Amino acid sequence: MVTVPAIAVPHTWRGRIGILGLILAENSLFGVFVVTYLFYTGKSLSGPYPKDVLDVPVLATICLLSSSISVALSEKALRITVTVPVWPAGTPSARAVRA
Repeated sequence: MVTVPAIAVPHTWRGRIGILGLILAENSLFGVFVVTYLFYTGKSLSGPYPKDVLDVPVLATICLLSSSISVALSEKALRITVTVPVWPAGTPSARAVRA
């Protein structure tokens, strides 16, 4: 078994490589769907046509966009806000732990 030292790939590049891999995989999958749709358009003479099967999911689109917007706004707020440690109820505070 070969072990790679932790400094071989900087920490900042690990996240970027992961995101680039995700984007590449999603683009490939979406591209396959588009090419398949274009290939089969007009091939069926009697079967269901794309306009009969496919519809625009308006409600699902609204839900997806609203959740994405709320996540983006909360991330922006987290970057702006100064973080203060909050102790949940029922746990000892830092002063009590040190004593």
